[in-house]
Amino acid sequence: MTATIGIEASSIIKQRTGIGTYTYHLLVHLAGQDRTNRYRIFTNSYKDRLVDSPFTGAANFQHIHSKIPGKLLLEMWRLCRRPVIERFIGPVDLFHSTNNNPVPQGRGLRLLTVYDLFFMHHPERTGRYGGRYFHRVLPRYIREWDHIITISEAMKHELLDVFGLDPDSISVIHCGLDPFFKQSNSDSTGVSLNVPARYCLAVGTLESRKNYPNLIKAFHHFLKQVNGTYALVIAGIDGGAGAEVRQAIAKFDLNDRVVLLGYLSPAQLRWCYQKAEFFIMVSDYEGFGIPVLEAMSCGTPVIASNTTSFPEVVGKAGLLVGPRESEEISQAMLKLVTDPDLRATLVGRGLTHCQRFSWEKTARDTLALYTRLLAQ
Repeated sequence: MTATIGIEASSIIKQRTGIGTYTYHLLVHLAGQDRTNRYRIFTNSYKDRLVDSPFTGAANFQHIHSKIPGKLLLEMWRLCRRPVIERFIGPVDLFHSTNNNPVPQGRGLRLLTVYDLFFMHHPERTGRYGGRYFHRVLPRYIREWDHIITISEAMKHELLDVFGLDPDSISVIHCGLDPFFKQSNSDSTGVSLNVPARYCLAVGTLESRKNYPNLIKAFHHFLKQVNGTYALVIAGIDGGAGAEVRQAIAKFDLNDRVVLLGYLSPAQLRWCYQKAEFFIMVSDYEGFGIPVLEAMSCGTPVIASNTTSFPEVVGKAGLLVGPRESEEISQAMLKLVTDPDLRATLVGRGLTHCQRFSWEKTARDTLALYTRLLAQ
């Protein structure tokens, strides 16, 4: 039976970070795998438009774009639960909201992807129309949804603890890894970035939970042990903590040792991964942590936090540290630049480990869930 499936995909319009990356690759592979069902892809932005469509040439995909100012639409959805999604895309058998946001819906099955619950624990460390919005909306409406997708077992346990949901109403579908980042794909034609010759790399939006000030403190300790021969390169847009990060850089007098690159294209990002001495991600909290897999796939050893989803995603393929333990973090950094055997072991494990993850599998598992829900 052919079904009509709606998907909310506004996160793919602008510079894509975690949720945008997930949604973009989900759509790419759904378009490649499913030629039977009809898809109606909804995006909304007053001033931005979709430039690189992930479903070009897929005859069963229809894109509907709304130009309502985003904040206005979010407030309408929060305060009066109108307009329902069918007002934009017509009737659907199933609607998949991919951005933590329980979009109001008239009829049909309701499916929601929840990436993490950081905003439930620390709403004060999130943005008004990001985490603080979800903090107000999600507890009120999450139990109305037929099914929840989350991206790690750690996050499933949190959903159960925080909301007391039925375990059978939650499916864990891991994020994937873009083969673009494979070590064998080393073409860097046209890529040129002004970074020091020897550097460690961190990737992620400049936001509170990424714990960059403590990373900078740990890097300061590390430099004292290696005679200042390394730099710390941070790639990510300012998500509200840019000033805090710059204050930490100034506090430790590291203006010439810490480089903030902002948003990077995939080609620039791959270039940075491949040339880094090691990759480090010591967030206080992550629902998954795609960059650790990208780094592993590029043959770069990884240091990551020992909290939330990281033990599940990294496994034994990287060094795990306490995100608030600056001395422990600096010692892990030192190990990776002084112990070539450990470094080689982690590179080998990483290259093997990251092969478990693919966006093709993410889409296949999601399509199987659509099919199961529609058959009930």
